[in-house]
Amino acid sequence: MKKVTASEIRRFVIARLDSFRCGDQWVIRSGKVAQMMGYSGSMRNTCQVLRGDKFLRATTLKLIGQTYPDDSTTTTFTYKRAGSTQAVPAGADSSTDEAGEQVDAKLETEVRQQVIESLDELAPLRRIIRAGEVADSTGLEGRMAEVCSAIAGRRFQEDAHLDLEDAIFQHIPDPARGATETDPDLSSDNDPTGPATECVESSGPDACDSGVEPGPDATDSAKDLPAVDLCLVSCVKGKRSSAAPAKDLYISDWFKKARRIVETEGWRWFVLSAKHGLLDPEELIAPYEKTLDTMGAEERRSWANEVWEALDPHLSGVRSIVVFAGQKYREHLEPRLREVGIEVRVPMEGLRRGDQLAWLKRRLDRQ
Repeated sequence: MKKVTASEIRRFVIARLDSFRCGDQWVIRSGKVAQMMGYSGSMRNTCQVLRGDKFLRATTLKLIGQTYPDDSTTTTFTYKRAGSTQAVPAGADSSTDEAGEQVDAKLETEVRQQVIESLDELAPLRRIIRAGEVADSTGLEGRMAEVCSAIAGRRFQEDAHLDLEDAIFQHIPDPARGATETDPDLSSDNDPTGPATECVESSGPDACDSGVEPGPDATDSAKDLPAVDLCLVSCVKGKRSSAAPAKDLYISDWFKKARRIVETEGWRWFVLSAKHGLLDPEELIAPYEKTLDTMGAEERRSWANEVWEALDPHLSGVRSIVVFAGQKYREHLEPRLREVGIEVRVPMEGLRRGDQLAWLKRRLDRQ
């Protein structure tokens, strides 16, 4: 079991603070931090860091809410900038804000019930629930902490008969003001229509966790792709419990659909693995837990260098490559491919994960 110190946890969270931003607040779940850093076990150390004075002083944040039970993977902390006048505590339990007023837990209950009643409308494809859409539909744009807590809480999962696969808290600047998008955490999606807090709920093990992040030019339909010489498909979170060929190891719906497209088209292809680099689909590998989303910039660059060295011998005669992978998998590979005259196509760039599944399905239906 991987062991981490309080200092390591503190530095890690501080370095990625913007990825936890939700509007003018920051919402951090202890289990999410553990997942990102790759450790498990007791959350006591993590929770102590997240409510500790050292963390608050270093970030200039003020803790305004905490969910219970304490020291668990679901314990969630809500912060605001120190000196701000707004206080909206998070969590389904009644608590008090800085003025000593009791938080209305009834509001979260109402939000939870409205989301359950509107599940098919809010998340028709894959139970991806965006706090911004919930806030718009309930008229609670100024109460994002309650909205986030309601849709990420254990009570919601039980009442909706869903399992929380992931929760991503990310601030998306307004593109109308010319701001630059932040680099999201694992499997996240940019949504220009509202705050990008997102809860991914799944009812089975095949929930897609593609790691594909949106880009600036979304492909709106599954139109035909010109001649393709090679295809690169990213690894995903969902894996078998025992060793298998790379093409069979990954079991998410997203990966299965991408593989079917590649094999039906007869494209030559490789898997981009966060741990193993470039994988032949037939190569036997054991299950692992590693993602580029928790790597630093230099570590990702080193990973890309290793992938390039393995890929280069296979590029003779290649003029066009299709990539089904997120920005962190492509960031250092795309420029090199273009430099040697290879056209790089990212047909699902700009699409949310639910829309990616729809794109893949439409593509399969046309084959």
